Amino acid sequence: MTPVFSTNRVVRQYTEEYYLSAAANYSARAAHHGWLGLDLLKWQAELSMHWSALRFGSAAVDRQGEQYFFQVQVYLGGIDPEAVQVELYAEGQSGGAPVRQPTNRGERLVDSANDFIYTVRVPATRPPSDYTPRLIPHYRGAIRTTGGLFYPVARLARLAMNEGWHERESPTWRTTKQLEFVVSYR
Repeated sequence: MTPVFSTNRVVRQYTEEYYLSAAANYSARAAHHGWLGLDLLKWQAELSMHWSALRFGSAAVDRQGEQYFFQVQVYLGGIDPEAVQVELYAEGQSGGAPVRQPTNRGERLVDSANDFIYTVRVPATRPPSDYTPRLIPHYRGAIRTTGGLFYPVARLARLAMNEGWHERESPTWRTTKQLEFVVSYR
């Protein structure tokens, strides 16, 4: 025996989950003579032009009770701070999901126009060496996925510290992937 199959349910589900959101996305992009699309292209061009100038400065971690307090200097150069997201990342444990903790942009660095200290607190349930700060392109409302058929803001360049960053006085950084964009807007 098989469960009852209904084409009405399939059509309704596809309409609700895909077609209505696609129509709403199109309407948002088409509004105001395509302003959103132009803004996305401007964002992409700005990141492509200045991405290689991004860099991290010193980083520090302190244990405060049952939490780690991470601080990292980020040099954004010509990139708008709203165009990137700084997060603390750790691989998942025992098949679990990875930890992706957004940071808070704090004070500007002394004598700097566009460089900041970013901070974040995470539970001290694993060693601080498991965590890596990284920069990710960010556009409010853009969708980022890691797999599947659609890669709206995927295969992004991630600027991450080399292994053992917490054990050295002067961390070194590497770009782990080439900067590519495929953008969609939710």
